[in-house]
Amino acid sequence: MATAAGASSADNDTECSVCHELFKKPKLLPCAHVLCRHCLLSWLASNTDALCPLCRGAIADPKEKSKTKGWEEVVDALPDDVAMAAMVDSTRVLSQDHVCVGCKSAAVSICLNCNDMMCKSCGDLHTKFSATRDHKVEDLSSMTAEELAASQPDHCSVHTSKPCELFCPTHGAAICHLCASAKHRACPDLTELAEAADKSREELSRMLTSLLTEEQQLEEAVAALERHLEATEKVVQEAVAEIDRTCDQLENSVKECRRRLKEMTLDAKAKVKDTVLTVKVTLLDHRGRLTSHRRVADRTTRGSTNKGMCDVTRALRDRVKDILDTCGQRRAHLKAVSMVTLIIDAAAVSRIEKELSELGQVKISPASVGPVQVRTSIMGFVVVVAFYPLIVSL
Repeated sequence: MATAAGASSADNDTECSVCHELFKKPKLLPCAHVLCRHCLLSWLASNTDALCPLCRGAIADPKEKSKTKGWEEVVDALPDDVAMAAMVDSTRVLSQDHVCVGCKSAAVSICLNCNDMMCKSCGDLHTKFSATRDHKVEDLSSMTAEELAASQPDHCSVHTSKPCELFCPTHGAAICHLCASAKHRACPDLTELAEAADKSREELSRMLTSLLTEEQQLEEAVAALERHLEATEKVVQEAVAEIDRTCDQLENSVKECRRRLKEMTLDAKAKVKDTVLTVKVTLLDHRGRLTSHRRVADRTTRGSTNKGMCDVTRALRDRVKDILDTCGQRRAHLKAVSMVTLIIDAAAVSRIEKELSELGQVKISPASVGPVQVRTSIMGFVVVVAFYPLIVSL
């Protein structure tokens, strides 16, 4: 039966993202993600690009494999995540049934030195025995995997029964006194492990502060980008609506221009038609008079006496002269009759087409103080598209 704290720790931190089990020999990748050693080897064997399965960051240069015996040497060269390994061990301990190691009754406490769970009575005895009286016993219900991992004693990796009490900066290793005498006698600057840990704790604290500050700034920058995207979406929606309104206005203006041109053309046609019909009526009337006199002259020529011919000639002479003179005037009037002519200003059409093609062109310049504007004018309409550059300082 696992505690809530232990289960939460395993679910959130100590589970490998590839095998979804507790880490086994966790390896710390260059991107700071953690994977089991065997999961990392399996991943690299099936993915020759050598990228992290979580963030696609580089795990190692694929050329490194050819310089070594294989991926195993590359993976083994990565640092072990000793903190994660300790967390996994603590999680496994807290995930066990809470049974007293002595009397097998329900355990209520745990020894941080031996990792043994005990009932209240056995816990009291544990603190009284001479061999274990210095052990630290804590309440099991409030114990977390982090606390249990941090409280574990440091044992020498060579003399596993001996505690680590010294730190060798030359080799970057925590050692016992036997190792110091046997292998690190020539190493300078051996320090107490507690002192080295205090320095490391201070350095880690500074790292954590810097990382948290940078992380907060990045989160603010991402939030600013999201707000910028939202603002851009709003501006674009308004711009699209304004484009529709402007184009509708232009379309209405073109429709009105078409209507007026057609109306002017039809009015001109009506005026020309009235003029032509008036001239036509006059000409038809004149033609009737001319035809009547032609018939009289023809009839007289073909069937009149000499006296009659002289009389008719004298009667028609002035009339025919007037009619012929009038015909000349009518022909001159006919030449002056108006004709409808539609004149399209090709230069004006080309100018409008050019301005329409340029309407809405957008030029984005590098970030500067104030908005970037594109201004276009056509047929009395002015369109201004403004882009406000976002400057994020990281």
